[in-house]
Amino acid sequence: MGYGMQSNGGEGGQSGSNSSDDEMAGHEWCCNKWHKKGRDLNRHNSSIHNHRFPCRSNEACGKVLADNKARNRHYWVHHQRWAQENNIPSLEGECEACGQTFSRKDRISRHLKRFPACREKLGL
Repeated sequence: MGYGMQSNGGEGGQSGSNSSDDEMAGHEWCCNKWHKKGRDLNRHNSSIHNHRFPCRSNEACGKVLADNKARNRHYWVHHQRWAQENNIPSLEGECEACGQTFSRKDRISRHLKRFPACREKLGL
């Protein structure tokens, strides 16, 4: 098991106590919360316990992030000029139907759910 994890009331760094009455099949107890084994548990471990992606823009920054996507977001939020100079993929997006811009591309799908006219214009 990973750092700070415990299962079925076992030992763990940040896990806290957990009675065997509270066991959940297919889940791991970590950081005072149940995490479904597989993708959910891996996401928790990578975002909380296994930071492996250091910020490379400025040695003084010292930030270490969970994954490359989080690091790219960090660059655009905190080191925008460096991100531009080093061709870091932009997080910005634009609705092709209405031209509204978004600070993050993933916001376009939410926009399209809320505005049927844009979906219709795009043939979705």
